[in-house]
Amino acid sequence: MLDTNTITNQDKYEDEYSELVNEIEYRISQVIREEVQKAHKENSDGLKFLMGDLLDNAIHKHIVRNGYNPTGFASNNIESVLDEVDDQKSYR
Repeated sequence: MLDTNTITNQDKYEDEYSELVNEIEYRISQVIREEVQKAHKENSDGLKFLMGDLLDNAIHKHIVRNGYNPTGFASNNIESVLDEVDDQKSYR
């Protein structure tokens, strides 16, 4: 039976909890952004990605809003981000 009187961190320390969630989401987003930017090869053969707001929006949509899924059992959220910002077609 579920104890309905259970106090959680989120209930007791809502502001601190929210700050922690925001900080973790920011750091995860930053790592993804940095890795995509490093992989993008502007003036040579290689991976091509859209940057800026398009990348940030894809990260938010597939990682932050849907939740990080490192197992990949459902859908691979990282691949969804990369697919959405794939810009290889612009470099033919």
